[in-house]
Amino acid sequence: MTMWRRATSASRLLKILAARSGACDDRRVKVGRTSVADGVIVVGTRPHPLRDAYHLVLRMRIGWLLALIAAVYLFINLIFAVLYWVAGGVSGMSGSLKDAFFFSVQTMGTIGYGAMYPSGTFAHALVTAESIVSMLVTALVTGVIFARFSQSSGQLVFSDKATISPMNGVPTLSFRVGNDRASTVFEARVKLSLIRTEKTKEGVTFYRMYDLTPQQYQSLIKLTATLCTVFPKINCDAPRDTRNRVTTDVMPQAQLNTYQGVLGHYHIQAEKQDPGPAFQWDRVIYGAQSLMPEEAKRANREALGHPALAITPPATTKAATQPSTTTQSTTTTAPTTAPTEPATATAPATTQSK
Repeated sequence: MTMWRRATSASRLLKILAARSGACDDRRVKVGRTSVADGVIVVGTRPHPLRDAYHLVLRMRIGWLLALIAAVYLFINLIFAVLYWVAGGVSGMSGSLKDAFFFSVQTMGTIGYGAMYPSGTFAHALVTAESIVSMLVTALVTGVIFARFSQSSGQLVFSDKATISPMNGVPTLSFRVGNDRASTVFEARVKLSLIRTEKTKEGVTFYRMYDLTPQQYQSLIKLTATLCTVFPKINCDAPRDTRNRVTTDVMPQAQLNTYQGVLGHYHIQAEKQDPGPAFQWDRVIYGAQSLMPEEAKRANREALGHPALAITPPATTKAATQPSTTTQSTTTTAPTTAPTEPATATAPATTQSK
């Protein structure tokens, strides 16, 4: 389990502040067993150089990726060229480092012009090692290039500012998105999520994502609109405070008895937490109001202040508490005062039928 600790040393605090201020960008600063990435301090992480390098390569631009591949290729050939130049044993080579480098390139590329070829045992061993390295490098480079080019990502341009304005009577967040490619976008789907920092009651800061699938919201919106239309005394709204925000506290019993509208579990019971803080009440309420016809909205307004009365259960009679032996009498034909007469309660069914 990842552990979170407080940085105590001065150097660690300085590097943490530098990372949080954006000085480190996407780089990672290692301080002992602590890593700082994107302003997040993770204590107890282990280094993964190969895994991190692979993801770094995949995030590179195409130009930088090609330049890196060429640099690695030339560097490997330079290493083998130095070995060929020092060891010798290559026929046709003049003894210069330039010829040794070109012989290494021909060997790694399996070109083999024939002007230079190995003649010694050590030179043959170097050619064998270089051929193995060539196969590995070719396989790795092919996989990286395929993974990089297979990542199809859209080039979208977003507006710098977003606005909140009414649309069909519903406050709507609006922003512009444009296609930056010379192509046409078909069946575009937009999903918007809000991530913000929150503090728990214990004072712990964490990130919370406000997200719900559009299909789930559409189902809730249609269900709410249908119920508020069929039952006019259910007002299409939720409990709100003085700032017009939906409350999440338990409602007083006196207010609950006369309330008309939509409720969550936490409005009734204190131990309940659903539908949760990520639930977008305004989206459901305003969406349901936009689907309701004007007649239903007018019926909602007229029904305000006239809540539905609670149904009082009927009082239980003494006949319902009698033993099972007295149920043989035909109480269906007896009047309501019949159970108070002992003769009627104990008479057999055949006597009553006569």
